[in-house]
Amino acid sequence: MATAGKGQIFELRFEQFDVNQDGRIDRSDFDQEVNRLIRAFGADPDSPRALVLRQSYLSVYEYLVSKADAKSGVLSRQEFVTAAKSAITDRGGVGFAEVMAPYAYACANLCDIDGDGMISQEELATWLTVIGVRTDAVGDAYQAIDTDKDGKISIGELVSAIKSYVLGESGIGMHG
Repeated sequence: MATAGKGQIFELRFEQFDVNQDGRIDRSDFDQEVNRLIRAFGADPDSPRALVLRQSYLSVYEYLVSKADAKSGVLSRQEFVTAAKSAITDRGGVGFAEVMAPYAYACANLCDIDGDGMISQEELATWLTVIGVRTDAVGDAYQAIDTDKDGKISIGELVSAIKSYVLGESGIGMHG
């Protein structure tokens, strides 16, 4: 399973956001991923889960634009990566809590289609596929995220895995 080193996740995420491969991302790139997720999970775009997801993406985008001092709202690869590293990975758990935790919880809650607090392998596969993970990596990722080995992933386990991955502390492959 492929892994990303500390900070490399932001290079990978830039590529995933930059669907048109113009070397720049803006709010519409973040909106497109949110819309793909909402469609993939069959969620009502006006549902609380969808609105929270949209707001969490927007908050991350706005924070990174602010950190990069990108007044145009457009981020180059370098600006995105530098801003994300300084705002998140360079600050460790505090950076994750301030910038990424709302996003992580919003994604986990969207994945939990039936609201039981658990993420099935199918639900995880849907999310990971939309964000660019190869489908053949989903099974290994699911097993790695299931830290208590009960055959299910709780929302807490998924958020913890996202944190470990973003901070470069884990070998869980959550990218393409």
